[in-house]
Amino acid sequence: ELSKAVIALVTTGAVVPEGNPDHIETGIATKFGKYSFSKDYGGFHMPRHQMIHGGCDPVYAQEDPNRMIPADVLKDMEAGKIGKLSDTLFVTSGNGCATNNAVAFGQAIAAELKAMKVDGIILTSA
Repeated sequence: ELSKAVIALVTTGAVVPEGNPDHIETGIATKFGKYSFSKDYGGFHMPRHQMIHGGCDPVYAQEDPNRMIPADVLKDMEAGKIGKLSDTLFVTSGNGCATNNAVAFGQAIAAELKAMKVDGIILTSA
């Protein structure tokens, strides 16, 4: 039942909180970050963000991070279309990411999402 589902966002689009606190690489990432929209980005419109992806032109996502991470639209959908958008966002850079790292990230993120009782995810990428 989508109208009761908790939805989370996961991105390889590399939109991190200002200052890139976990020092996620712009390419060939060796880690991912787990961030709170409310605490780390200043809310779902993400006024405190930084686009670090090294494999695409970051201009438009830097201007408006919701072009990469549609949190604004999903928040609007809470009015009956989805149950809730999770406050947690998982982020890495997909630019040249080694397969073994991508597999490890996916497994770790999936385990955390399961523990959080998330019903579905939307994966965005640059």
